[in-house]
Amino acid sequence: MPARVKRGAAMVVVSEPASPSPSPTGPLPKAKDGKDTGACKDGNCEILVTEPVDVVIGDGFLHVSVEVSTVTLMRFDSSDFLGFVSFGGGGEATFSTAGGKETTVDATVVDKDGAVLKFSTK
Repeated sequence: MPARVKRGAAMVVVSEPASPSPSPTGPLPKAKDGKDTGACKDGNCEILVTEPVDVVIGDGFLHVSVEVSTVTLMRFDSSDFLGFVSFGGGGEATFSTAGGKETTVDATVVDKDGAVLKFSTK
């Protein structure tokens, strides 16, 4: 069952696969938007993360980092820290954004070198 964390107005739902995805061998696959975090402004993108980055989505942002095959997201809005979540390859997290929308972050591939993350907002 997914873990739910509520902090402020944000709800985060985290799910991990029944068995973790194996770490890929070789280089990480290409992401549709490369390392362009600006492509995520509308909440829909696929990016490669190899170092800590801030991803602006709507009225807030996520600080994204990858260490030892684990993705960590720290969620902020314009005035406050809202919470954080960590997950591995094949896992995902969903959080609410302004206007009642939800953004899901799917860890397509995660390894020691970084992660390919797909963001989708509905």
